[in-house]
Amino acid sequence: MTSVLSAGNHALFAGTRVLYGLSVTNQAPRIFSRTTSKGIPVYALLLTSSISILCFGSSFIGSGELWGWLQNIVGVSNQIAWFSIGLASWRFRTAWVKQGRSLDELKFRASWTWPWGPAFVVGAVTFMIIGKSSVSFWSTS
Repeated sequence: MTSVLSAGNHALFAGTRVLYGLSVTNQAPRIFSRTTSKGIPVYALLLTSSISILCFGSSFIGSGELWGWLQNIVGVSNQIAWFSIGLASWRFRTAWVKQGRSLDELKFRASWTWPWGPAFVVGAVTFMIIGKSSVSFWSTS
C-alpha cells in the first residue's frame, strides 16, 4: 500500500511540475503557470488530479481491462524513454569521439559504463519490448 501511495504521490508531483514547466516555456496554455502565493501551480495540479481520478475510475470499467491497457501504455512509454536515453547517449558519445574530441572534455561522464552501458540499455529494453509485445501477437489461450 505504501509503494502505491508513494508512486501516486510522485506521479502527481511530476505531472504537475511538467505541465507547469511546459506552460512557463509557452508550450502549454498559460493558465497552468499560475501559482498560489506559496508557489503551488494550482491549475496544473487540478488538471493532473482530474486525469488521475479518471484513470483510477477506469479500473472499475470492463473488469479492469481498460486499466490494464492504461498500465501497459505507461509501461511501454517508460521502456521507450529508456531506449531513447540509451540510444541518445550511444550516438552522442560516438559522434563526440568521431569529431576528434576526448571524452575527458565532457563535464559529466560515467566512464565505467562507456561503451557497453548504452548498448546494454538499448539491447535490454529491446528484449523487454519484444517479450512484452509477444503476448499481443500470440494468444496463449
